[in-house]
Amino acid sequence: MPLVIDLNDSDIGITDGQSHSVRMPGFALLTDQTVEATGESAERCARLHPRRIQTDYWYRLDTETLPNFAPLSRADVAASQLRELLAPFAAGSRQGIIVVPPYMSRETLGLLQGLCQAVDFKLTALVDAATAATQQHYVDAVPLHVEFGLHCVWVAKLRQASNSSALEDVQILEGSGVLALYDAWVRWF
Repeated sequence: MPLVIDLNDSDIGITDGQSHSVRMPGFALLTDQTVEATGESAERCARLHPRRIQTDYWYRLDTETLPNFAPLSRADVAASQLRELLAPFAAGSRQGIIVVPPYMSRETLGLLQGLCQAVDFKLTALVDAATAATQQHYVDAVPLHVEFGLHCVWVAKLRQASNSSALEDVQILEGSGVLALYDAWVRWF
């Protein structure tokens, strides 16, 4: 059974579609040269060690060296989290699709394919998040898909034919994601 990985960094998920799934937020706790923890354990340390936390490695996936954490790059951190997500799944079953957010550029998607090879995941397809979320046809309607990431919100307008959906337009609202919402709540309280 192919795996499905949803790369929304506010709640990254992987499932085999049957009995096993793993979810974790896109948080990483870094030391000088290593990724110490990812996911919920890193998120719990975010307020205690804010300078050691990285959250934008999926959002700004690249190979540039991270300041203060050389030789690590965002790609290294993303690969570490991807390895952790895949760990519960048998090596022979590590293949499938990745549902990607619309802010990922062609270059970023190419880098993502390289990360998949590095962590022994056979990528069979990349699917847009909004298109993947649309499971039914809406007659005489224009479906909108709204999703919150850690660093942005995206609103996608879909075009539907009788048996398919396609992305027509997408608006990405920078700086308005889950982390901005958390900060607003903390300031309010």
